[in-house]
Order: sequence, then C-alpha cells, then structure tokens
Amino acid sequence: MKTINLGESYMKAKKVGTSMKIPFSTSFRKSVICTAILCSIGIVHAEEVENDEKKNEQLEVIEVRGIRASAAANLAIKRLSNSTIEAITAEDIGKFPDKNIADSLQRVPGVVIQRSGGEGATVSIRGLSSDFTFTQLNGNFIASSPGRPSRSFSYSLLPSTMIEMVEVYKSSEARLDEGGIGGSVLLHTRKPLDMEKNSGVINLESTYADVTDKHEPQFSGIYSWKNDAEDFGLLVGYTQQDRTNRAQNSRINIVNKNFLYQERQNNQVVEGGAEGYAPQSMVQEVLEEDREREGVQVTAQWQMNDKWLFGFNYFGFKLGQDSVLHQLEYPEWHNKDSYWTNVRVDADAQWVTGIDYSNGAGGSEQLFDIPRINGEYVREESTSDTFDFSAEYEAEDYIAKFVFGHTEAEGGPSQKYRAAYYPKAASTFYGYDLTGHQLTTYMDPEMFTNLQAGIGGEPDVGATDSSFVTGTQEEDYA
Repeated sequence: MKTINLGESYMKAKKVGTSMKIPFSTSFRKSVICTAILCSIGIVHAEEVENDEKKNEQLEVIEVRGIRASAAANLAIKRLSNSTIEAITAEDIGKFPDKNIADSLQRVPGVVIQRSGGEGATVSIRGLSSDFTFTQLNGNFIASSPGRPSRSFSYSLLPSTMIEMVEVYKSSEARLDEGGIGGSVLLHTRKPLDMEKNSGVINLESTYADVTDKHEPQFSGIYSWKNDAEDFGLLVGYTQQDRTNRAQNSRINIVNKNFLYQERQNNQVVEGGAEGYAPQSMVQEVLEEDREREGVQVTAQWQMNDKWLFGFNYFGFKLGQDSVLHQLEYPEWHNKDSYWTNVRVDADAQWVTGIDYSNGAGGSEQLFDIPRINGEYVREESTSDTFDFSAEYEAEDYIAKFVFGHTEAEGGPSQKYRAAYYPKAASTFYGYDLTGHQLTTYMDPEMFTNLQAGIGGEPDVGATDSSFVTGTQEEDYA
C-alpha cells in the first residue's frame, strides 16, 4: 500500500490551483464522523450547563413563613422531644394572634385558662389548679404578684409581642426545675443574633366596643440590630395597651322559706301560704374597669469568639387596673315576715317569681331596708421587673452556661373603698320579677333624685370598709 502524505499533497495542489481528492478508507471516515459528533455533543452539553448555571443564579428563593411554618415548627418540637410537650411559635415578629400569652395557650390540648376582665389571667394544666403550674422566662423564674399571695403566675402582665415561643411540658424532665406539679410553661423571648439585621415591626391598632362606646389605641414595636460582623446585637421592644372593660351581671342565691303569697284568679286576689324557694339575695351590678398594660424589653448579645457568648436581658411589665363597681342588691335578711305578703309564685307555689315592696302596703307607712345600693372604688397596679446576665462557653466535647439574675414583683390595690346605702322611704314602690328566665328590677324613678337631694336614706355602716391585700415577691438566682 502506498503511503500518502496528506499535508504535502494538499500544499502541492494549492500551488498549482488544482483540486485534489483524498482517498479515505472506510474506517478512517467513520472515525472522523464519530469525532465530529462527539465534539458537537460536548459543545451542546457545555452550553446546557452554562444555561443551567445562569438559571440557578436567577432563581428566586421562596421561604414559607407565617401560620403554616409556625405549625410545622410546633410539630417538629413535639416530635423531637423526650417528654409530653406542646409548643406555640411565632415565625414573624409580633405574629401571636392574641394580646395575652394565656389566650394563646387556651388552644393547647389539656390547658385551661382562668379569665379576669375578659383576658387570660392564669393557666391550669391537666385539670390541676393554676397554683401547680410553674412558669419560667428564658429558663429562669419570673416573679408576679397580683396582690393576694399565690403560686400562680399572672399572665395578664405579659404582652405576647415579646414572646417568640412557648413550650408547655405536661410531664417532668430531670433538667426542668421542680415546682410544676401540673406542668411547666417555658417562655422564650427573641434574641438579636438569631434575627435578621435591622429587622423589626411597628403595630398600631385601635379597638372599638359598643359596650363601652370607646376607641382605644394599642401600640407595640420591636427592633433588632447587629453589626456587620454579626457578633454583637441589641434588641429593644415596647408595648402599650389601653382597654376599658364594662361588665353587667345578675346573680341570685336561693333559700327555703315559708311565705304568704297573693295571686289573681278570675279578677279576684287570692291569698295563700306555702313553703318553697325564694331568693335570699339578688344582685344586679355593673363593673367599669380601665386597664393599662405596658411592657419594656432590652436584650444584648456579644459573640466574643467561637467559644464565648455573653448575654443580658431586662424585662419590665406593668398592669394598671382601676375600677368602679355599681351594685343594686335585694337582700332577704332585711325582709320582715310582713313583707312576704306581696310575693308572686309559680303555678305549683314552689318558687317565688316576684315581690313588690311598696310604702303604705297594708294601709300603713313602712320603711324598708331594701334595696341596698353598693359602690366600690379601686386603684390597683401590678409590676414585674427581671434582669439577668449569662455567659456560655462551647467546647468540642461540652457546653457550659452560667446565669445570674434578679426578679421582683409587687401588686395589689393602693386604694379600695366600699360603701352601702339604704333608700329607706326615698321611694314609693320597688320590686323584682324572675319570670321569663331573667331578673328584672323596677323602682320609683324619683328614688335616686331624692337620694341625691339627701331625702330618705342612710348609710349601711356595717357594709362600708376599706380592706385590701397587697403582696411582694422577690428572688435572686444563679
């Protein structure tokens, strides 16, 4: 076979200007075609990789936050815990749906709250008393004193905007402090190094209630800052809430009594006697309460190096509860036997359904010690202040943390007065009616006018007092 120099033949053909055909073998031709195809595939693949990289650079990261993310975080905490636990988290700042942490805890299975003024005040776990529920803030005891001594924490002090997560332990663990016979509630606040730089929220609200006919403002704000190195951060928060409560109540205590009654049959008054149940004391009352809640939070963190982390926290809460109580009371113990001749009863003469108190009943002027008008005036404030300092050291094989702090609280009325007054002969008629499954009272419209003018009335000295209880709580811990 003759050897052909492709390069030399190509140059000779170019010089003489003639065309040249190169005698390729079949195998060589296949090799050239395969090489071309592979090169084309390599070029296309490189272009696809480059396009994918560009697409990845342009992809927008979608982060799920809010209620669904909070629910997922709650389930993760429960799943990874070694004890029976419930958790509530707030993914975004100030996203707790309630103004009070106790109101949020009422949604947790096995937790029951007790209310005061329409707001959650104490928390009970597994059906036990709220005195058996132990509450901690960031792993430490927090003091509260609603006045009368109690082991229960007053959740009405704590605004929800400052809390990031709440854990409810229904079973004990060795690492938890003792005291939670019913269970333990662990409150966790936000930390600046765990949050985004220069993040925060301002929440302005105004509420209106037709019961009070008032527009009431509410403000809450929180701001977190940290430096460019993200090793030092500062968080501040403030909450101000004003709320007016107005409650109308009626209550009745029943007693067994012998009485005479009158009823009209065929346009004639028929008298009779019976033994049945009659109200011992009936009270209609209106409570007007002004609540003012204020909360302050200051948290600082310093990550000195990879091993040392220092922190400082201050929490201050204040709740003012000023109230005025108005009561109209019909006490049975001021009734004389002759007064029970004007009662109305049901068809079986088993229950007293109403009674008329009228001056001149039976043809003679009588002075009645009912109804009794009661009033109560209260000025009350509760405060709680807590600060702590922490240092955490993280080694390769262990983590050591040291915390020391101080918490104190005081509360109860600073003024409380209660007085009672009897109209005596200040009116010509008054009474009550219990038919229709409701309590209705009626009286001479001139009664209050006469009382204001000093006509026909006297104070009830035995029901006038200024008695109240205050309390303080204080603890140093390390």
